[in-house]
Amino acid sequence: MEERSSAPMGLDLARLRRGEITAVCGALLVLLGLFVPPWYEASQATLEASGGPGGTIPASFGPWSGAGWLGVIGDLIILAAALFAIGTALAGARGIEWDGSGNRLFGLSVAAVVAVALRMIVTPTSLSGYRFEAGLRLGIFVALAGSLILAWGAWRRRLRR
Repeated sequence: MEERSSAPMGLDLARLRRGEITAVCGALLVLLGLFVPPWYEASQATLEASGGPGGTIPASFGPWSGAGWLGVIGDLIILAAALFAIGTALAGARGIEWDGSGNRLFGLSVAAVVAVALRMIVTPTSLSGYRFEAGLRLGIFVALAGSLILAWGAWRRRLRR
């Protein structure tokens, strides 16, 4: 008689290496930082010359607001790294090897760290017809910590630990 796994959908978490588990923890932090707390706080807002009255500027806002097309690409890289790490771990728990040597996950996670760091350096300056100074809030630091943990986990996964 064949022995069957009692794990749902054939997931066996014992197949996961420590690097994969670390990467998933980092990915969950990245997702939390990307979608829940605000990244920026607007101060010293002034109406732009081309802007008309009626628009409002939020006191704090997330990564998707006022980012411009380059910022959105950075946000998508960050999101892709988190989702790829989770997908790699889920596939690994089912016995499927998505990223054999681990180079793709590591490269994507390093790109996410760089994207978060660039979003910290190059902050939005206008939104809804207002110009302002943007200060950093909690969300961007959560995303940075998560992307660093994700990169560390991806590095450890490359080393097969």
